[in-house]
Amino acid sequence: MNSSPNDPDVPAENQPESLEESVMASLNMFDPATAIYELERLDEDADELRPATAPPAPDETKPGV
Repeated sequence: MNSSPNDPDVPAENQPESLEESVMASLNMFDPATAIYELERLDEDADELRPATAPPAPDETKPGV
């Protein structure tokens, strides 16, 4: 029997986490190395999803430079 992530018969700890949930769980467990790793993964995923013609993110521009 295939179970979906929303299947009530599947315990919550066996359901896949989103990256955001993984980062927050790492921070809540005081595991900074894992939290940093997950944040970097999240940032890389965001870069892949950003279209090439999109304007740079606010943190990529520096006024007066």
